Amino acid sequence: MALIYSLHSEILKLLYRRATHVVLFLILVFQTFLANIGASQIVSVGIHATPETNPELAEAIPPIEFLGFDVTLFGVFIMIILGSIYGAEEYKCSAIRTSLLSITNRSTFLVSKTLVKSLLKQSLYGLFGSSLFKLSFG
Repeated sequence: MALIYSLHSEILKLLYRRATHVVLFLILVFQTFLANIGASQIVSVGIHATPETNPELAEAIPPIEFLGFDVTLFGVFIMIILGSIYGAEEYKCSAIRTSLLSITNRSTFLVSKTLVKSLLKQSLYGLFGSSLFKLSFG
């Protein structure tokens, strides 16, 4: 039961931070904007264009299965920065002290923190990956 309470408190701590809202904005708006720019450039050249048919190209356009993944590196950088912000806020605002006082079992504390952070990362990255590809390339 202590694990459920600690998971709940960690989820609430993450969802009500300003950094989470900024990252959601960056992922949903800015990355979608970048992917749409890339998609419009590919559409203007042609999806099956090669350097032989279009001399402006240095190399052939990759298959359609790989389009849109050039923007994912931006999302990885955001996730790394988000993790460092969360870690710094734990110590700056003394939130870790409160969590350690409320959860006496350290293994429960560690498991709940790990689960919540990994689930948040996977949900944000999954949301960005699937929806961005569908928005950009139909």
